[in-house]
Amino acid sequence: DHMEALKPFGDVPKKLTIEVKRSFVASRTFVRALFDGRDIVKKLMEVLPTNDCGDEFMRMTYCAHCKGITNIKPCLGYCHNVFETCLFNQSQVNKDWNNYVEALLLLITRLETSFNIEPVMDPIHIKISEAIMNFQENGVAVSQKLFDSCGKPRIGKRSATNSKASFNKYDFNYATFESRPVAALGSKFDRLLQDVKRKIKRTKDFWLKLPESMCSHSHLVGTNIKDGSLNCWNGTDILQ
Repeated sequence: DHMEALKPFGDVPKKLTIEVKRSFVASRTFVRALFDGRDIVKKLMEVLPTNDCGDEFMRMTYCAHCKGITNIKPCLGYCHNVFETCLFNQSQVNKDWNNYVEALLLLITRLETSFNIEPVMDPIHIKISEAIMNFQENGVAVSQKLFDSCGKPRIGKRSATNSKASFNKYDFNYATFESRPVAALGSKFDRLLQDVKRKIKRTKDFWLKLPESMCSHSHLVGTNIKDGSLNCWNGTDILQ
């Protein structure tokens, strides 16, 4: 209460507290959001395929063998249909996942600008110096306010010669502190945020595009070319 009334360091502590708290809360929220995303992915990986998945996948992979066709792979469209069936449960969370991605990207944008922790923490020594200078310049007035509120202390003879505090002997000129070049401020943190942003953007519609991703491997879908045409198994016959 007395500190709020006296304000020996001016408004610096209040402003610094707001900036640091805001940046730390945003950074902590960002880290927690990443952990939440990890946990969501882990849980979705444990979700079992649909009941029809086993039959459809077996038909796509081995039914051609029953007709003596062993060197033809499934068609791309057929593969998509099968995996859409298998991953139907996962695809249902795609909308919520996109909302999560958008919220995370918005938070990263805030961390890159007004909520960036590095521009707050890097010059903190200068701000502390500024607070001390405020106390140095207003020390007499602050002391008088303190005496008015709490009473003037009684000073014994032994300490009477040193009773008067001299603030002028301390040099808290913040210009003497060295700071890093502006170009270097936040560079490492900014690069980290940019890297995370790029990777998170790629996960948009991830669960909806998962069948396409699964079928993009050449060992799974038809890539056999004969007479300039693509041959593949469509579930019932060879498609040319």
